Amino acid sequence: RNKQWEEYELKYCKLADNVIVVVDEAKERLVSLGIENKKITVVSNTLNLADFEIPVSAPDSNFMTLLYAGGINRHRGLQYVIKGLKNIGKLNRKVRVWILGTGSYVENLKNLAIKEGVEDQVFFEGWKNYKEMQTYFGKSDICLIPHLKNDHTDSTIPHKIFQYMYAGKPMLVSNCSPLKRIVEHTQSGLVYKFDNSEEFAIKLKSLVENSKYFSEDYILENQQKVLTNYNWALDSQKLNSIYS
Repeated sequence: RNKQWEEYELKYCKLADNVIVVVDEAKERLVSLGIENKKITVVSNTLNLADFEIPVSAPDSNFMTLLYAGGINRHRGLQYVIKGLKNIGKLNRKVRVWILGTGSYVENLKNLAIKEGVEDQVFFEGWKNYKEMQTYFGKSDICLIPHLKNDHTDSTIPHKIFQYMYAGKPMLVSNCSPLKRIVEHTQSGLVYKFDNSEEFAIKLKSLVENSKYFSEDYILENQQKVLTNYNWALDSQKLNSIYS
């Protein structure tokens, strides 16, 4: 039960000399539960630039391609993406969704796509290695992080947000607190209420119709944000400082 986990967590956070969290929201939560502010350090799971190549592949101009890469479970929120497709309305290009990864919810999502009548727009590409995944980044127009909002997703951050940003792709993300904060602060995409497929469709259409998100300037600005603020060279210094 959640209460038991919280008691366990607090016990060992109080015993520890240093506590490492990945986002400010997690630090704020622990402080509110009685953990000393001074011994909590935010070391985010930002991008190691040495391991990531900016993709040279380009999107297919005949489609508006949305990309999700990661685990495929119920709490990833892809069900609301699929439900939202039928609410988009008319666009100048047909929308398609590429889903990369594996998980326990794949068959549920395939059945949902059929039920919603959008099975010709949703493509389950399976697991891809890191290099293949980067190629898909290049071929996509918009990248998705549709996670369901809960205590866990409000105190963590998925690594892929920084991959998407460095690849220069506009993002459509759910309103989990860290996702919302980073995307709005960096102006790197739009945010929708996690369980509202109609709002997903509205925000997607707004994103598609705003040409600034697909300009060369936007791509360069996003890459610069990672180089300046969201990379492992910076966060590793914070980690090293704890040991020194």
